[in-house]
Amino acid sequence: MHTIVAAVLGLFVLGAGVVSSVHAANPCTRHACRAQIDAACGSLSGGARAACAKGVVGECKLGTITCVSSPSGAFLP
Repeated sequence: MHTIVAAVLGLFVLGAGVVSSVHAANPCTRHACRAQIDAACGSLSGGARAACAKGVVGECKLGTITCVSSPSGAFLP
């Protein structure tokens, strides 16, 4: 019984590590790029802001800019 519990717990921990590394490997999200989106999109709203934000995230995915997610949402160069 202890072996089964240990195996299930091990798989859970391994799965959490995989999910964590996948999330860390994709820094190009609206959340991670919040500072860049605010700087680039300024006072735009609605569809125009959504399109602008999509462009910022797209540039991050291309490697043109770097987005860094932080607890405060502050931009880190």
